[in-house]
Amino acid sequence: MSYRNPRDVDGKCSEQGAKAEHVYARILEDSGFDVVKATIQEQFKGIDFNISGDFSVDVKAMKRLQRSGDVQDKYVWLEIKNTSGGEGWLYKEADFVAFEREEDFIMIKKKYPQNLVEDLVDLETFVANAQDCLYKAYTRKDRKDLLTMIQMSDLLIFPHIKICKGSNEYRIN
Repeated sequence: MSYRNPRDVDGKCSEQGAKAEHVYARILEDSGFDVVKATIQEQFKGIDFNISGDFSVDVKAMKRLQRSGDVQDKYVWLEIKNTSGGEGWLYKEADFVAFEREEDFIMIKKKYPQNLVEDLVDLETFVANAQDCLYKAYTRKDRKDLLTMIQMSDLLIFPHIKICKGSNEYRIN
């Protein structure tokens, strides 16, 4: 059983995350990489997997823009602070973050989305609705988190690894 945040009332977020992690790990294992699930202590440090003893990865499933919508891969949520006001996953210890998309995963060094937050996001302007937080700050009711959203295309300007679903194929772009 995967970790489930108490605020994930129906468990869908946890299920989506676990599924994305499973698919990601399976593709890399089938491609010959040694994929080791992170310990619980590493998971609290924002690490999902250690790959071939060389680097660590935090896998992010596709997300909805709002609770009632469908999952999508055009926009990416970035967590600057977590629900208790501590360091968000964007600033935790994983070397890479792997964002799930419809057909693949984009694996990118963590510093690149961090740089995008610094360069593109107006963290002084808070919005009330999740769907309005593109390049702006958002916090959820009764939480201490700080979130923002960027376009997936913003990430693609940086060096990244594309890991294709279903074909056991990976390539560096």
